[in-house]
Amino acid sequence: MPDFIVCEAWGHTAEILDKYVKKGHMIGVVGRIRVDSYEDKDGKRQYFTKVVVEDLEFLEKKEKTEKTDDQGFHEIDNNGDLPF
Repeated sequence: MPDFIVCEAWGHTAEILDKYVKKGHMIGVVGRIRVDSYEDKDGKRQYFTKVVVEDLEFLEKKEKTEKTDDQGFHEIDNNGDLPF
């Protein structure tokens, strides 16, 4: 089962992510761990951890087709090259 980790990106890195990466795409990121906090509606301090992205690498080819089975899982076929 995959883990989904909150990632934060800014500047050119954010532009690349916005243009080339969609939900379900596999990428590798390099960055630093940051712990943030907020106060919830009950006044309790809540903490969460995220990765501030400093660099990224595409781990799949650019073009791909996705097929969804009857349970909502995706089967991915890769075709093509990276966008760079």
